[in-house]
Amino acid sequence: MKPVAILNGAILAFTLFGVLPACNNTPEKKLEESKKDVTEAKADLKKEEAEYAADMEKYRADMDARFTENQTRIDELNRDIEKEKKKIREENRKRIEELEKKNKDLRRRMDEYKDEGNAKWRSFKEEFNHDMDELGKALKDLGNNNVKDKKPAH
Repeated sequence: MKPVAILNGAILAFTLFGVLPACNNTPEKKLEESKKDVTEAKADLKKEEAEYAADMEKYRADMDARFTENQTRIDELNRDIEKEKKKIREENRKRIEELEKKNKDLRRRMDEYKDEGNAKWRSFKEEFNHDMDELGKALKDLGNNNVKDKKPAH
């Protein structure tokens, strides 16, 4: 067999195998596939929305617990500073008031957050986590400083 005949046969085979399946794709079949794709996309969207709503609800509950823990810690610090020297007590009282204000401001921010979609929620959560972690660290550091201040000098 000549190379040209083999090449023509190969081209004919590729053409037939490429064209014949396309003939089976009638407009009705394409429409049915599109409907299936839309149905699947709607189901995926509903699932994502449900996950997003559940995440938001859980996060708000977790943050509410952290606000309460922070306030408990603030109350403990306020009780502890009463045992300190006047100068230290006044300095720490100001710092505690600032931290209490920060805790209240964060609670207000959480309460006022409006549902603006998953992307904005993720961004809000990331920034909010950072701010809550900073507040927690400041409360812990202030508590540690109080313990150091109370140790007797040798």
